Amino acid sequence: MAMTKRLQNLLAAVICLALAFFNQATAAVGDAFPAFNVLCTAWDAVANKQLKPWDEDGAAEALIDIYNMNMSIASDEWQKTFDGKAQEQAWEQFHQENTAKYKGIDWADRWEHWKKQRKETKEKDSSWQKKNQRTQTAAEASQTRPIILAIAEEAAQLQLKLKPPKTADSKDLITAINDKLKAARCSTPLTDAGDGKPCNGPTASTDKTTECTTTKAGSSIGRDMLCLCSVTAENDKCTSAGIGSGVPTSGNDFATDAFQHIAGECPKTNAHEDLGVTIDRALAMLTAALGTQHVGNGKIILGKTGAGTCTGTDHSCVDYHEKYTTQKAGLSGIPWVAELQQARALYNDYLKAVAAAEQTRQQIFKLAQEAKREYNRTAPRQDSPGGSPLLQPGEPPRNAAAEQNKCKTKNTTVEECPAEHCDYDKEKGCKAKAPAEKPATVIGDRAAGDGAATGCAVNFRYVEKCEKMNKGKEKPACARKKEGEGDKDKYELKCRNDCSIVNKEFALMATAFVSLVVL
Repeated sequence: MAMTKRLQNLLAAVICLALAFFNQATAAVGDAFPAFNVLCTAWDAVANKQLKPWDEDGAAEALIDIYNMNMSIASDEWQKTFDGKAQEQAWEQFHQENTAKYKGIDWADRWEHWKKQRKETKEKDSSWQKKNQRTQTAAEASQTRPIILAIAEEAAQLQLKLKPPKTADSKDLITAINDKLKAARCSTPLTDAGDGKPCNGPTASTDKTTECTTTKAGSSIGRDMLCLCSVTAENDKCTSAGIGSGVPTSGNDFATDAFQHIAGECPKTNAHEDLGVTIDRALAMLTAALGTQHVGNGKIILGKTGAGTCTGTDHSCVDYHEKYTTQKAGLSGIPWVAELQQARALYNDYLKAVAAAEQTRQQIFKLAQEAKREYNRTAPRQDSPGGSPLLQPGEPPRNAAAEQNKCKTKNTTVEECPAEHCDYDKEKGCKAKAPAEKPATVIGDRAAGDGAATGCAVNFRYVEKCEKMNKGKEKPACARKKEGEGDKDKYELKCRNDCSIVNKEFALMATAFVSLVVL
């Protein structure tokens, strides 16, 4: 895959800084500062940048409102399912006592959430009801029920998208990333002590000459830091003053628990830096540093050695040459580098999941707003006997006198009687045209009816006619169209199969669809 422009720029900047650092006059020949900084940056990534658990609750309040609105205007039959004794029963108990009615139905994973929704909405003085009390002018529950239900169904489908992201092999993505970081952290003779903590060890009498071989080089960042910095006082150092209690005291043995002293000397890190940026920076620094202090023999070594090996306490280096050149593996041949590269690739997937989840949350927030508007939608006005016809949305007030004035009775010819406003009668003269009857409000951009069709088939496109047909019915004739990706008509009404046969049990199940998701 081609290197991104951002990474190219980062790598170029790091190389320039590294070369300047290696050649600065103030550093003594062989100082291990640059190599130590490389490993400290990598250590920061694996020790301090572990990802936190996935947040599924970012839209919890909006979802609770949607589901509670749906429950609060559900049919009496559905609401009473969760009242009385049922409120205290687990699903197994309830099902056992009502086997005949609910035979073959399993609501075990939904039952507790329905009970909670009913409990929060049953009493008018409950905290949720006080906060979300319907207005006195709101339409009847039966009129808003189908649309609220459809919104709740859509929200339930969206909530499924907020589940923790998975890898291609269905493992938890965050766990997979953190496992990769952990794998790069510590290895023999060290043991992992947990996130944000230095590795434990080494124990007493652990010999550097047996632990810092080319075979073991790169097995973990912690091990490489231990090998790089465990040198006697008179030799190259990882800091200007050495590593204090981590300095080997005699022979080739590491100091006991030396690593905690070594890790403590790393520069202070940016706690808010992105994991991906930290990994990119560490790998770019490593690329720039390899072989630059150990020149002449062409070996890929981090740091400097005078004798050609990195095993003694008089040498401050890590020999990656064998790992780097085997099968021309390059940086990926170094085990901890490979772990970081894999973690970085998975982190790209994580960032995509975070962006998708945020988009989903915004959709849920919009659905909650839409549900609240519908929840408090004003009941449709009815024509009063002898009164003026209702105006359509956006229609200016009618002025009958003004309309009449446009048709003077003195007009005696067709030419003097404008057809736009008048009807001509050669005996009675001009008279104002009667207002044309307006069709009922149409949902979306559809217009007109369906020819000879009758019932909901012709009326489902019209708000007022649908509401009139739904009035008093347990299962309304007109319901909201179910959501479909890319469906431009997803917010329109649709004709339910009230014009066909739907049994009572199915109606109950449809109302229950919202249970798909656990809050």
